Amino acid sequence: MNYNKFPETKIVGYDHQAYSKEQIVPELRRHQDKKMIVVECYPGVENEALDLMIEVFQPERIILSQDIFYENKILNFLMAPYLTEDRVRGTMCYGKMEDFVDQKKLKAIQESLDLQQRTLIYGVGASLITMGDLLIYGDMARWEIQLRYRRGMPNVYQHNEDEDSLKKIKRGFFVEWRLADKRKMSIFEDIDYLLDTNTAQDPKMITGVALREGLKQMTTQPFRLVPYFDPGVWGGQWMKEVCGLDPQEKNYAWSFDGVPEENSLYLRYGDVRIEIPCMDLTLYQPKAFLGQKNFSRFGAEF
Repeated sequence: MNYNKFPETKIVGYDHQAYSKEQIVPELRRHQDKKMIVVECYPGVENEALDLMIEVFQPERIILSQDIFYENKILNFLMAPYLTEDRVRGTMCYGKMEDFVDQKKLKAIQESLDLQQRTLIYGVGASLITMGDLLIYGDMARWEIQLRYRRGMPNVYQHNEDEDSLKKIKRGFFVEWRLADKRKMSIFEDIDYLLDTNTAQDPKMITGVALREGLKQMTTQPFRLVPYFDPGVWGGQWMKEVCGLDPQEKNYAWSFDGVPEENSLYLRYGDVRIEIPCMDLTLYQPKAFLGQKNFSRFGAEF
């Protein structure tokens, strides 16, 4: 059995800009002079990153980005055209995150900011309030998000913990992830640190420079995406033996190993391995990754 379930791409030249869990706190504490700390989060990143930021920065004030968005019922009304009545398939949302923000709430919070008070602004859409003095991005692979939906995690600013997980994934795929990707790319060059939150109790971190340069390196060489596997009604036992999967599972039906919209990447920086969505590469380096002809015809879509 030679199938590698954990394919990594080694990034050259930035080992000193990658941090294990134990190194994150001392590295971020180098920025104690900063007053406005902004942690923009991808959908699915939960409060474990918030607790870490509080430990590091000891803020005098905490602002949660959920307070600038419309209330739950209005969000559902605005998203309804994209969600459809189908259990699985929706319509792609090409809007932007700002379309779902209550501008009165946003303005009130912006006007209340005290530039001399150490403030932590946290959550999906946090950077809409201000870009701050230090911008950290909490990222997460889409497969991990789907697994969390199954375990009961709700969608962004929703109360649908008990909803069918397929409907949660539909909301993510057709709306939330699209809005978050667009927001991420609009601030990508400004990110000071990326926080890998895929393992709640074992976060990793790299500098924004290491992230961006690493993605540029990936377009110059072959690489593999991180595979994932899932049971299904038509599944069997073949993949268990060939791919070295959990023998306790009833079966395996799905195997995804080349879908940037859902698979992730492992980037190796010295002793630290970072996991990010492959869409980061697709969106940040579309011409180099996809080729000029494909990009011209289809845009930043794999």
